[in-house]
Amino acid sequence: MLGPFIIDIESTKLSEEDIDVLSHPLIGGVILFSRNFESKNNLVDLIIKIKRIKDPSLIIFVDHEGGDVQRFKKEFTQLPPASILGKNYNFNTAKSIDMAYKFGWLSAYELTEIGIDVNNHPVLDIDYKTSDVMKNRCFADNLEAINKLTESYIKGSNNFGLSLICKHFPGHGYVKPDTHKSVAVDNRQIKTIFENDIQAFINAIENKIQGVMMSHVIYKKFDILPSSLSPKWNKFLREEIRFNGIVIADDLSMRGLDEYGDIIEKVNLFTKSGIDCAFVCNDRNSVIKILDNMMCKPDKYLEEKLITLKLTKQEENQYDKFKRNDIIKEILDFNNLLQNEIDLKYD
Repeated sequence: MLGPFIIDIESTKLSEEDIDVLSHPLIGGVILFSRNFESKNNLVDLIIKIKRIKDPSLIIFVDHEGGDVQRFKKEFTQLPPASILGKNYNFNTAKSIDMAYKFGWLSAYELTEIGIDVNNHPVLDIDYKTSDVMKNRCFADNLEAINKLTESYIKGSNNFGLSLICKHFPGHGYVKPDTHKSVAVDNRQIKTIFENDIQAFINAIENKIQGVMMSHVIYKKFDILPSSLSPKWNKFLREEIRFNGIVIADDLSMRGLDEYGDIIEKVNLFTKSGIDCAFVCNDRNSVIKILDNMMCKPDKYLEEKLITLKLTKQEENQYDKFKRNDIIKEILDFNNLLQNEIDLKYD
């Protein structure tokens, strides 16, 4: 059985505790981090072992955005940040759209090759120039560029059979605080958020995105709860926008949810929200507490939705596998050219 919680593991190898925890019916997947990478071969072996724990197998997630947020770098193409596509959009729109496709295609090629099922990308937040944590992760500061680049990126990834989770609904770009570290409140009117931020997610949904990640931001003009714990936001996404894919709450162990109690209180709110799944990362004690305290009810519907993340149809590719090296060179040349023309700094 696959359940609603997506968790992490500590090392490059599975421990006995890992196997025991991952076997629990409340666990539906594993999200991998840099600490899980030793070499590509080791990573493939780790993923195979994780997938053998259950039938149906656990879903494997990763954050593979490019720039600072790319968990695997050695033996993988080190992608530029998404913002470079938006920076070039005003100079050469067609080139940026083409490169967005290739970013998506190459990411999907390299991730599906090792057994990854889902990439938590694209970031659809608008870059309002207020958030340090979001600035290079966003495609652009305007909806036209975000929407065009998103369409192309989704097509590139899906054409190579990789599912995507877009984030952070309904938009994290306006607030300054980083919800990894603190509470964040967006006091804008819902009309403003709907006419701007939410449109990027509507566009992604219209382009067949597989999943949406809910942010921990509180949008006080709409609900007192953050969207990741909000029945109201989940209902809005399901009924108003008519999204029927998988909805995932951002990591419940993040500091942005500190005022909602301990992990069990947060999970109770999450459960009441109706949101499908939640990440719980970097806190094994909290995971064990969840498994020890939460009632386990088989949910075949949720399991079937999770399984669909492994079944993204691989369309006929515009690029044959043997052109991979050419695409890598083109992406790196594109990045180097832009670095010379635009004052963009990233690690």
